[in-house]
Amino acid sequence: MAEKKAEFDALGADVAGVAFCDPSWLRAYRDDKKPGIPLFTDPDRAVYRALGLDRLSFFRTWSPWALWKYLRLLGAGRRWKPYGEEDVRQQGGDALVLPGGATPYLFRGRDSSDRPSVAELLAAVRRSLN
Repeated sequence: MAEKKAEFDALGADVAGVAFCDPSWLRAYRDDKKPGIPLFTDPDRAVYRALGLDRLSFFRTWSPWALWKYLRLLGAGRRWKPYGEEDVRQQGGDALVLPGGATPYLFRGRDSSDRPSVAELLAAVRRSLN
């Protein structure tokens, strides 16, 4: 997202991340990763509930596709670094939220590794402008 933030800015879209962790863990992540976008914490998961993001089953958390993706990341030199207690079963998602609360785009991950591409998110913002 950080690499494409200028494209979102040019469209007038504010980009932010929401995590359900303790604020101190989010600070550690932000200091380490420097994501280039604002990050917020929602320990009560109110945003997650509002978007219909549930906890995944064991199989959806550790699906063959998710395991394959994680193995590829490890093979490419990426390492997992815990920033605190994590709930790996929490379903992830991405949403385009307009002023007033409408969500013309909502992506709910099928498994723990499932996320839309940045190109798909940019396309959703462009569609919402028309």
